[in-house]
Amino acid sequence: VTISSTGTPTAGETFSLTCSVTLEDEGSLTEDLTVQWEAPVDIRMDSNIAVVINDISTRTRTSTLQYTPVRTSHGGPYTCRATTTAGRDMATEALTVKIPPPTLAMSRDPDATVTLHNGDPLTLTCTIQLDPAVVDSDVAVTGNLGGPGGRSTTMIASAG
Repeated sequence: VTISSTGTPTAGETFSLTCSVTLEDEGSLTEDLTVQWEAPVDIRMDSNIAVVINDISTRTRTSTLQYTPVRTSHGGPYTCRATTTAGRDMATEALTVKIPPPTLAMSRDPDATVTLHNGDPLTLTCTIQLDPAVVDSDVAVTGNLGGPGGRSTTMIASAG
């Protein structure tokens, strides 16, 4: 039993994860072979995941999870289990889903038409927007404020 993928996906992309089961004896691919997935999400209830099973040869069967699209909540450990009357085997692979670049917007108060003097207050607001259709879990965002006395800020951005 082996698991292969189409690489490390970015949330929002189409992605496939394939479990291949090759039996030892030629012609031994029988109906009693079952292939099951354990995943961090309920595959049967997720409308973004299709399961496709193919008999490649008389000895090899594949089960492919097709994500359209993959989301951040799909990340985690996947286990493929193959069982026959002769025995069982399994393989596990961890799926990491990259986060797409966010949309950033900056605003300031007061706006650019006002002249500021040393000591006058200025508020800068940075807005980070993630696509909730594919980023469906919380994400840590780290930002650096430049200039003298700049500081680093970390916040949790919630999807949606």
